[in-house]
Amino acid sequence: MKNIVMMLAAVFFVFPCHAQEKEPARLSMDEIDSKLEDMRSSLPADFASGITWADIKRNKNTINYTYIVEANSADWDEEERQTTVAGLQDFGCRQLMPAMCEGSKPMFDAGLVVVTTYHDSFGNYLFDCSFTLEACKNLFARSEEWLVE
Repeated sequence: MKNIVMMLAAVFFVFPCHAQEKEPARLSMDEIDSKLEDMRSSLPADFASGITWADIKRNKNTINYTYIVEANSADWDEEERQTTVAGLQDFGCRQLMPAMCEGSKPMFDAGLVVVTTYHDSFGNYLFDCSFTLEACKNLFARSEEWLVE
């Protein structure tokens, strides 16, 4: 859990929010690409027990995070696959959503969406999580910072 907080904190420092300004400073795509390249230079990095953050890049209007789960999903039977992927999705999509929304706000302000993709150690696709401005606004509906257009 400590590694998760540290990795998400890096996103906060790399993409600083300007909460005290009425109109947030929007990052250009060149600035975002440069910051992503800086982040990529420190990868791979342990993200959580058994999960490694392997890559980050921008493809048009999407920031893609890639994570590797230390496992071989080809060895799982269907029940084990469903149970394991459901648990990983709960962690990667639901539990991390508040931190991903907070850390991704400058990217959302630039018109981007964030997708995290999880693969097993052998490159087999497991699942994606999508983080959008609308979903994050709904999550933080009571926060004035998120209600500002």
